Parts: sequence; C-alpha cells; structure tokens
Amino acid sequence: MWRSLGAIPSLLFLVLETARGTNGRITVHGRNGFRCLKYLYLDIGRCGTVLEFQVGSMPKLEHVKLALRVHKRECLNGAPDLGIQHLSALSKVEVEILGNCMRGSNYDPTEDKKDDAVRWVASAINSAIMTHPNRPTIRFITWRGNDCERFE
Repeated sequence: MWRSLGAIPSLLFLVLETARGTNGRITVHGRNGFRCLKYLYLDIGRCGTVLEFQVGSMPKLEHVKLALRVHKRECLNGAPDLGIQHLSALSKVEVEILGNCMRGSNYDPTEDKKDDAVRWVASAINSAIMTHPNRPTIRFITWRGNDCERFE
C-alpha cells in the first residue's frame, strides 16, 4: 500500500488509520516515494506496530501528526523515536499518545516524574526533535486509553 500511495506524484496531504495488523512494522524508506507530501496524519490503531522513518523519506514533509497506543514499552517494539529526526523539512510535530495516563493537552515529558511507557516514548521523540536542524515545534497530547491490544 505504501508504494502505491507514495507513487502518486502530486500527493500533498495524507490521512491514514490502521485498523488491522501490519505485520508489526511500518517503514517509510527514501525510495517509497512521497516526494511532495507536506502533511501526514497516521493513526496506529493498536499496540505492537513499529513506525520508522528512514533517512531520505518524505523529503518535503512539514507537518506530521501521529496517534500511538502505548501501554508498555513493548508496544513500540523498541523503536521509541520513530526516526522522526530523518524528516528533513519538518517544522511541526503533533503526537497523541493513548496509554496508562491522564488526559493532558500539553503533556511535557521533561516534567513527568513517572517512569512509564508514555514518558519513555514522549522523551525519545522529544530528544529526536531537539537534535533536528529545523527545531520543529512539538505538541504532545495524552489520553487514557483502553487496555493494551496488540496486533497478532
């Protein structure tokens, strides 16, 4: 599916939601296309799927919005920063994290004292953003989600 969508030369905005399994991995390679994409919203419907942007992927992407389910560290299969630092034109990042946390519209992982999966993922993404040459703005929103439902 990624290759088919990525091959559309004038695609500027893309909104996707996963409803079933993805074999545990969504990898966006530089060779996957998406040469003109400026906005991506991706809602990963269940835990256990790794999302990874690789070097050279989506070279004109300016705004990414992600919805992730994270109840335990295992929910992202060890890939907490998502490779978001590889999105070279990025200027705005929004991350919604559904997990074992209270609702917050401006969650700050640097102020969270809990050592849980939500803080782990948010801190990793925040660290990747802090080293990004464009210094994109970032906003975290947290929600109390249902129990962990992994793709099988």
